[in-house]
Amino acid sequence: METILLTALSVSVGFNLVLFLIAYFLQTDKLTDFSYSLCFLIINGVCFYLSEHSLIEIVMFSLISVWAFRLGGYLFVRIMAMGRDARFDKFREKLISFASFWVVQAISIFIISLPFIIFYSVNDSIPTPIFWIGCIIAIAGLILESIADYQKFQFKKKNPDTFIQSGLWKKIRHPNYTGEILFWIGVFISAASYLSGWQWAAVISPLWIILLLLKFSGIPPLEEKWAEKYDENPSFLEYKKESYKLIPGVY
Repeated sequence: METILLTALSVSVGFNLVLFLIAYFLQTDKLTDFSYSLCFLIINGVCFYLSEHSLIEIVMFSLISVWAFRLGGYLFVRIMAMGRDARFDKFREKLISFASFWVVQAISIFIISLPFIIFYSVNDSIPTPIFWIGCIIAIAGLILESIADYQKFQFKKKNPDTFIQSGLWKKIRHPNYTGEILFWIGVFISAASYLSGWQWAAVISPLWIILLLLKFSGIPPLEEKWAEKYDENPSFLEYKKESYKLIPGVY
């Protein structure tokens, strides 16, 4: 167990360190955006290689891989179309600030990966109802996130200076994040049947992604950006009043 955890942590830190150096010296965002999902893909592959390759391990490997390919592909296409990511304008040229972003990303990827890292090490190869329920939840989150990203990408190509309020975005301002959170909750539930003792610390995975998206790198900077850009637009103010951040009728 300790070996696979240290291996995953080393992969996350080493991979992000290498890409940080490239991104900093080239001053490019073309690596930064999709490096997140690519790192998950590598950790997933390494841990699966070290596993017994049982049916449920193959299912878990496929689930994480499809999520990573989908998100990474989307982010790569998006950054190629944008050219740069304005979120990094304030600290892209600052060595310490930019390095801090990559360190936080490396640690976050490791924390979020804990359920499937531990799962590959301890599962007894016997599928459980909880495992399949978690898979269904994760797939639902993946589908929701994929549709939301597609709708916004297509909308922004035609309306680059307008906020989207159609499709999944009609009643939810961040449906892609709703799907992301749902995906990692599902992954944790799938792994939960095989956890015991200290391994339940893996619950930090969905809690961590929720914390990041609700309080730090997800919703706050977007809401701040929209406020600066659209807060004098009556249509946006009405949309903000009538919509929810993540879950209609709840939040």
